Amino acid sequence: MNCLLLLCVLLPITFDVVLSESSAFNISENWDCFVNLNTSFENHKKRREMYEIYRKKGKPVFTAFLHQSDLKVNPIDTIKFRDVKLNVGGHYNETTGLFKAPVNGRYFFQLILTIEERETPKEFTANIVTGKSASSIATIYLNPKHGTSRKSVHVIFNLEEGQEVWIRNGEYFVEYGPGKLSVFSGFLEQIS
Repeated sequence: MNCLLLLCVLLPITFDVVLSESSAFNISENWDCFVNLNTSFENHKKRREMYEIYRKKGKPVFTAFLHQSDLKVNPIDTIKFRDVKLNVGGHYNETTGLFKAPVNGRYFFQLILTIEERETPKEFTANIVTGKSASSIATIYLNPKHGTSRKSVHVIFNLEEGQEVWIRNGEYFVEYGPGKLSVFSGFLEQIS
């Protein structure tokens, strides 16, 4: 009987099921099974949608470094990682520095920043931000007072289709270290 339910739920064709009195079953006993199968079917549909996206455009993933011409960043400006090494699907825009989510899902982002030693004893910050209100999701604190300061932050969070993520500089003008030591990367972990 469980196999019959599975076929009824998963097959894309419609047919009538005729049960004799001897093969009738108690719906309440089998409801949990039906719900589990239905949930499984919905998960299968989501995985199928994700597969279609990957097949057409590839899994959204990018890695970009600071370009030598972009090491100097003004306060509250977007830090643009223009030296793109990988951009499957083209969802990271090196001109604007924005990643745009192609689908609703759980995304992973990594930011690594380097500042060379400075005389100024300021603590520099950079934020991973998202949304129209530019909400900060994560912050890196760098203090180059005692040598080169290199920090990283990793975040996993949900984005809706079309939502953007970028890196915003903190309150002070900053000259970041060599571009190959500062990286912004991310990928779609799972469709939701």
